[in-house]
Amino acid sequence: MRAVPCECQDAARIQRLIDLSRLSANELKFTLADCWNVNTRTKAAALLEHNGWLTLVGPFGTGKSFLLKATVNEARLMGRVALYITMADLLQHFKESFNTETQTMNYTDLWKQVTTCSVLAIDEVDRYNPTPWAEEQLFRLANERYQYWQERATLWATNNFESVVGYLRDRMSDGRFRIIRLNAASVRPKLRGDK
Repeated sequence: MRAVPCECQDAARIQRLIDLSRLSANELKFTLADCWNVNTRTKAAALLEHNGWLTLVGPFGTGKSFLLKATVNEARLMGRVALYITMADLLQHFKESFNTETQTMNYTDLWKQVTTCSVLAIDEVDRYNPTPWAEEQLFRLANERYQYWQERATLWATNNFESVVGYLRDRMSDGRFRIIRLNAASVRPKLRGDK
């Protein structure tokens, strides 16, 4: 006799992956096939297959966030724990995790979730208040993801590569990872369905 998982467990796991992804109901429909930039779509698909780091650099509206969210969603559909968040929001959640009155998760659990998830996509990596505490959190996160790059996929997005803090920029540029520079016109009209 062989054990068969209960459908309720499958439904609970599916819901947990949705919750962890931090994607809206609309964003849960994003796929890499919908990405209009073939080069970035191909690199993101390869990242899901082989892990490592992928950094997207480009002006506002060039599709960086869409690609990060589509990649997280594809990973979720594969049954992988995947999370999308902006750097400022992540730091805010870290701060809130210390407040026992408002926390939904303690710092240790949140830290483990972010550092060990299969796919982590951090948007606007250069847009946060660079206090010493914030810099320490970013350094620890980058270092942890960097040490385990062969086991986990990490995506970063920024509008200006030069504004990314030096130690992170150095790791992004170490030769094993891809940096894709997007210089296209805004894709926001495509998202609205404009022709």
